[in-house]
Amino acid sequence: MSKRLFTARLERDLRFGVPFFYVVVPTEIIETFDKRGHIPILGAANGVDLKKTTLLPSNNNEYCLALNAEIRKAANLDIGDDVNLSIEDDPEPRDLVLPDDFAVMLEENPEVKAAFERIPNFLRKYIVNDIEKAKSLDTRARRIVKYFDLILEKGKKKGF
Repeated sequence: MSKRLFTARLERDLRFGVPFFYVVVPTEIIETFDKRGHIPILGAANGVDLKKTTLLPSNNNEYCLALNAEIRKAANLDIGDDVNLSIEDDPEPRDLVLPDDFAVMLEENPEVKAAFERIPNFLRKYIVNDIEKAKSLDTRARRIVKYFDLILEKGKKKGF
């Protein structure tokens, strides 16, 4: 299908333990997609390329589009601003490669692995990127333990 155009207000939430900046996607836009659940898309916010991203279902039957700091800065956006958006289907597969040490830890802990697989792809990417950018083995190990504990704690709650 072709591009879908709409305007939405930039909002902020802390439900995942990190700041989450997003816009709510209108229902009439969501209804034009053939897929439900996490919907992979391409698009632009105020003309700035969103790269590969995903429409995320929320607990109240709405869909959200996360806008990271790089995109918000390039598009000159702040909380409460109206954002002009253009989105379309992304037919390319989305595979996240886990660091070996983190993958082993998940395999050894099925409860944490199940919780990790339930969280949105953007947050899984955030966790993986944060682990991979550690400059020392000690920092890397601390980050893995931090995320392991966070995933285990949040995994016990509904919506994570």
